[in-house]
Amino acid sequence: MKSAERLLVFLALALLAINGGQAQTNVSRSPQWESWGPRIAVDNAGNVHVVWLELYSSNNGDVFYSYYDAATRNWSPPFNLSQSGEVYAPSFWTTDVAVDASKRVYVAWVERNRVKLRIKDGVWGSEILVNSGGWYYDSPRLAVSPEGDIHIVWWTDDGTIWAKAQVGGVWEGTQAISPGQTRSKFPDIAVGRNLVAACWMQREPGGAWYQIAYSQRARTRGASWTTSKVVAPSDNDQQHGAIALDYLDRAHIVCTPELYTATRQVYYVTGTLAGFERSVPISSIDNIHYPFIVEAGGNLYVCWQAGGWGDGIGVFYNIRRDGSWTGEKFVSGSIGATYSDLAVTTDESLIYFVWDSRGEIYVSSTGQIPPDNKAPVANFTYYPQKGESPLTVTFDGSLSYDPDGTIVRYDWDFGDGQFGSGVVVSHTYYNPGIYSVRLTVTDNKGKTGFIIKIVEVFKKNELPVADFTFSPTTGLFPLTVSFDASASYDPDGYIVKYEWSFGDGAGAEGKIVEHRYSIWGLFTIKLTVYDNLGASSVATRSLEVFRLYQPLNIRWETHLDEGLFLTRYVTDIRWESNPENDRVVAITKIPLASYRIYRKKAGEADSAYRFIGEVNSQTFFFRDSNVGGVNLYVYTVTARSVAGHESPINVSLNFLIPEDNQSVRNDRIKNQNRQNQNR
Repeated sequence: MKSAERLLVFLALALLAINGGQAQTNVSRSPQWESWGPRIAVDNAGNVHVVWLELYSSNNGDVFYSYYDAATRNWSPPFNLSQSGEVYAPSFWTTDVAVDASKRVYVAWVERNRVKLRIKDGVWGSEILVNSGGWYYDSPRLAVSPEGDIHIVWWTDDGTIWAKAQVGGVWEGTQAISPGQTRSKFPDIAVGRNLVAACWMQREPGGAWYQIAYSQRARTRGASWTTSKVVAPSDNDQQHGAIALDYLDRAHIVCTPELYTATRQVYYVTGTLAGFERSVPISSIDNIHYPFIVEAGGNLYVCWQAGGWGDGIGVFYNIRRDGSWTGEKFVSGSIGATYSDLAVTTDESLIYFVWDSRGEIYVSSTGQIPPDNKAPVANFTYYPQKGESPLTVTFDGSLSYDPDGTIVRYDWDFGDGQFGSGVVVSHTYYNPGIYSVRLTVTDNKGKTGFIIKIVEVFKKNELPVADFTFSPTTGLFPLTVSFDASASYDPDGYIVKYEWSFGDGAGAEGKIVEHRYSIWGLFTIKLTVYDNLGASSVATRSLEVFRLYQPLNIRWETHLDEGLFLTRYVTDIRWESNPENDRVVAITKIPLASYRIYRKKAGEADSAYRFIGEVNSQTFFFRDSNVGGVNLYVYTVTARSVAGHESPINVSLNFLIPEDNQSVRNDRIKNQNRQNQNR
């Protein structure tokens, strides 16, 4: 077909296929220089970012940048990013642009045998030298993950494809990813969910044709590229491959096989490293160049240039939605284009095209009906939400749903470099830290939604240390004792609870407490402390509470006391010192003060004893006068300290035997026997 005839055909096609496009905007505004090789990206706020080469002379230029503010609907003036005057590549493809989920902007470019980078995070950062040395560089391509990991490829004059990445903020070494002895050029790169993939033109030694080759690597730091694979072998020379990855990490590649002299067609092929499908044409047949592809929401957007280099017929595009290509259309106003690119807004409501034409850079947008498909809603529960390492957490994505379809995939990023898939998964965290767990759900039409929740993993909890003091450390019942747990501590947290058991059936809570022992015996005091994570420790101490003992050999005798003026019955009560009281006094340092005498009527219960008199501790005799007769009363004697402690009248009424206090039990039995013998 002659050139004039072909031009008429494409102009007719353009008139039929214009799809609501807006007028093009000149963003370079540089009539004094030639503008070439534009690239475009759209962030998740709808702002548009464009870069291109301004060529000052045949082999010297700079990278310029302009952006469209979606809020104000204004384009910024062009800004010189490189400011070196040394930007150049023989293809005029010298720069690329990408954005991440945080709206940071990344621009890479080549200067002779150097790759450089600048990043805009609100403001432009300093220039970064990514790589230098060796042959001259050409056609840098840039892909950035949502988190901001950077992947760059380029080719050198010796026919080698190179790659370099920054993952997790750390730059890896430069890798040659094309096979040795082949001649390779014009790479492209894409970042998916778990993979990074690249394609390029590759010619085997002695081969006649270039074929599109494919390689991939994991997104993790330090991953290696696979051996390249030709995706669609043919007898045609395959030119200028471009690649995108979808939500399943499936590759989508377009290129322009040369069917016969100066005649090409855009072909599309999809697959994975395991195998690619048969390629299919998606354009008319003509002198077609430089296709590019974008994936959004499971849909594919492809553009290309038709016509000669330097003064083409224009830019065309095709869209694959729901698995079907909609047919090629012409981008209005793009006559004269050589290089073109496209980008799509997050909701797919707008497609932006950029191209160079007759020394300037132009941008236009084409409105599309947003896909009916609504994004799925991600949500999940998990248990436990925090705990000590190693911590195994179960995640359940059953709360996720799709408003207008079904969820077909659940992908988990556990925040520690590990990943999983499935509705319900479990994962073990071995290191302390705060982890952001991301669930991404994909519906049956490829739309995704995600949610992030936090797991907190603590260092293995050290047990708290329980310790306490008490005062006094011994004494006579009834005895009030103060307990102080201030010496307790937690090595890696703090104590939240102090729990006491006093050994007599009573207890209390608090760091400092008091308790009154109304019985005597040997008691085990137990302190239990609990830390902020629920761990506990116990400390025990022994406390002996003493009593005074009744004197020994208590006896009495009643007789008639006859006087000159009075005749009466009196009872003389006698007793002896109890050596047990000497031992108690020596331990407690509380001396005896007196003996107290009690009586009751014969036959009455022990509770009927009534106080009738008191003598000092050195006296062992007391006379009960005027008792009224013989054998009317029964007597007993108690010992009393200077502090007012008194031995019990009847052991059984005032004495509780702790279960672990056999010595006191025996003491009680012996004392009762003595009293019985002395009555």
